[in-house]
Amino acid sequence: MQIKEELRKILKNVVIKLNYDIDSSKVLVDEPPNSSFGDYATTLPLVLGKKYSKNPKEIGEEIKNNLSISFIHSIDVTSNGYLNFWLAKDFLENSIKKVLIDPRSYISTNFGEGRKALVEFVSANPTGPLTVANARGGPIGDTIANLLSINGYKVEREFYVNDAGAKILKLGSSVLYNYKILLNRDTAPPAELYPGEYIKEIAKKMIETYGNSLLDRAENEIIGEVSRFSLNKMLENMKEDLSLLNINFDNWFMEHTLHQGYIDETIEMLAKSGYIYKAEGAVWFKSTSLGDDKDRVLIRSDGTSTYLAGDIAYHRNKFERGFELLVDIWGADQSHINSLKLALKALGYDMGKLKAVTYQLVHLFREKEEIKMSKSSGEYITLRELIDEVGPDVARFIFLTRANDSHLNFDIDIARSRDPKNPVFYAQYAYTRCRGILREAEGQQKINLDDSYNSSLSCLQTKEEIALMRKIAKVPDYVFKAFSDYSPNLLTQTILSIADDFHNFYEKCRVIGAGDELEKSRLSIVMATEKILKELFNVIGIKAPERM
Repeated sequence: MQIKEELRKILKNVVIKLNYDIDSSKVLVDEPPNSSFGDYATTLPLVLGKKYSKNPKEIGEEIKNNLSISFIHSIDVTSNGYLNFWLAKDFLENSIKKVLIDPRSYISTNFGEGRKALVEFVSANPTGPLTVANARGGPIGDTIANLLSINGYKVEREFYVNDAGAKILKLGSSVLYNYKILLNRDTAPPAELYPGEYIKEIAKKMIETYGNSLLDRAENEIIGEVSRFSLNKMLENMKEDLSLLNINFDNWFMEHTLHQGYIDETIEMLAKSGYIYKAEGAVWFKSTSLGDDKDRVLIRSDGTSTYLAGDIAYHRNKFERGFELLVDIWGADQSHINSLKLALKALGYDMGKLKAVTYQLVHLFREKEEIKMSKSSGEYITLRELIDEVGPDVARFIFLTRANDSHLNFDIDIARSRDPKNPVFYAQYAYTRCRGILREAEGQQKINLDDSYNSSLSCLQTKEEIALMRKIAKVPDYVFKAFSDYSPNLLTQTILSIADDFHNFYEKCRVIGAGDELEKSRLSIVMATEKILKELFNVIGIKAPERM
């Protein structure tokens, strides 16, 4: 159960019963900054007091006297009109039992009701390897897709491959040049040459496939074939790198398919609706008529289409494939989301069904010094190099530790360490501690799942036990907020908070040998912690290790 939402509904109904008129969006429930103020709180009496010029405390008492909530133990009205709520002990116990029975159902909803959602993410330029700079969107997008799935959506993951235009030909020319050099053919380098060892590796694969059969053929005859070969090898490498992070795509959408009349057709649709005009030899989208700050070029004066034109056509294609929610995970440097939404509106689509999630850059640190990176000069850290050094779970978890719109400082020294400063180690160690206790209990034949489900847990009374139970009871709220806000970092925060409460419990509360009834109850809370951590690990895409 989402406790905050349930409390909000109850409060809204009481306000209606008491003949107060208030916008439902003003009925807010949240966790207070200090747990001594309760598990949840609302400022509703303050809002009503201001609107009706009444004493907020009196309104608070009036609301309290009309509340009867089965999962709330007590309600406090503060002198300034806050309503504070404390969860009932039997509710905490029942939450533990629900986790023991089915942890996935415990954190899931049917909010999406089977609607089709498409999450497009990473979509890095395929002319170079995945780097730390463009890899952050992978864990963010994949975790958002997982959140959509557990909330009822039928989800597909898509990588948009920028395979049209001059960059792919530049890739092909760079590979062909290295192919000739490796075969000892004296040749001049192309005007634009991609640097990097990866180009030489593709050239070596070309030799394995073609031998020296391409040496005497004119470049204009073979550049298309060489470019396609090079692109396919780059995509293979990307797929391998992403799979190491437990990221796999359902679709790899090729940009060139849009240039086979689909972009022109989309622009013609906009023209029929009156949103296209020509000026200065270019084709323009009249986006100012829909509220944009300026009109946007779709076809340049040289006849080439802009990135926006391709994106409009691409998103039209997404809708035509039957997706009812489109989620784009973009780097912060992509700034045309508003114009794109306006174009979709002009085409007759509900632009509210497009959600753009932007994320900031990653800064790598080693020995407290930032590692300077520049892709244009060939100086960068690849995703594969980072994974080889710190491991996939660590990389994925740390990528998710900050809000999407915050810059991420990734300290490699901390990431490689095995101590509590490493957030992944701290979280996974809580899980392995659970498994250790349960293995010991299993070895002593002290676990009976049926007994755990039926135990009253009434003997759990210490502050460490109650804190851990409270945290587990609130997990559905945290997961739903991460889903509704498209904020995977809320999941890593939740995991670390559970780990913190469990480590405190572990240090203060003996489990094996605590006495029959207490031991059984504490084993139940250990099992619940193990199950909820494993389920949350699944959502963020990391392993639940048996031992560390």
